Amino acid sequence: MFVLFQKIKIYLLVGRFLHYVAFISFILFVYSLKKIINYSGQNNIILIMYYYFAYQTLGISIFAELDARSRFQNYKQVLNNLIKYGFREIIILPMIYSKCQRDAVFIACKQIGYGETIKKFFYLKGYRWYHVFPDFLLKNPSFILTKTFWKTTFFVPEYNFNYLQYIID
Repeated sequence: MFVLFQKIKIYLLVGRFLHYVAFISFILFVYSLKKIINYSGQNNIILIMYYYFAYQTLGISIFAELDARSRFQNYKQVLNNLIKYGFREIIILPMIYSKCQRDAVFIACKQIGYGETIKKFFYLKGYRWYHVFPDFLLKNPSFILTKTFWKTTFFVPEYNFNYLQYIID
């Protein structure tokens, strides 16, 4: 039972930002459903807008959770590589371009004693707490339409690694 709670705790920590987004979006979805159910007006455009808002917020919630699952796989992969090879830029560099991946890397580094090192590394690379949007979104927004984006953001394959034995609280 303890192992299950540890897995849940880590999963929630790694995708904290994404879980907040999913939770808020789901609350907005429920709110818009209540508006749809209680709507008694004659204007169908307002009702259509409620439906549109409801499905948009539901979609955001689902995709945020898919992204959180993928960041958890990144976390396990980074933790495994840090344990094998120590702190090396080559392990971290592919993961610094989005806040969610940086969060996953930070949790992995913090758990094995590289917390201050990773903070300094992110700082030296120019990333601050307010850098929320992924770099590609600002440089090439059409990347969202590619298969690579969907595969690497929402459908990262399961990474099998027994990470719980390395966790230091």
